[in-house]
Amino acid sequence: MSTALRVTLCPYICDPADEPTSACDPVSTKKVEKALKGCGVSLIWITHDPEQPYRVGGSMLELPTGRIVPLPPPPPLSKAVAEQP
Repeated sequence: MSTALRVTLCPYICDPADEPTSACDPVSTKKVEKALKGCGVSLIWITHDPEQPYRVGGSMLELPTGRIVPLPPPPPLSKAVAEQP
C-alpha cells in the first residue's frame, strides 16, 4: 500500500512497485491493481504472479532471459474482478 500512497501523493514520480500486492487477499489485490493501473504514472512493477502482468498491461521484462514481451491491453478491471472465484 505504500506504493499506492506515494503515487497518490507524488503522482509524477516513477517508482518501483516491488510486489505491491504480495500480502493482499484477492479482493485487495484487485483494488491495488486498479488504483495503480489508473494512476497515470509509469511504474516498474515487480511480481511473481504470472497472471498479474496480463491484468495490468504494459510490457514485461522476463528475468533472467532479458526478453521484453509486449503485452496485449488488459481487460477492463470490472471484468477481471467479476471473473475471480
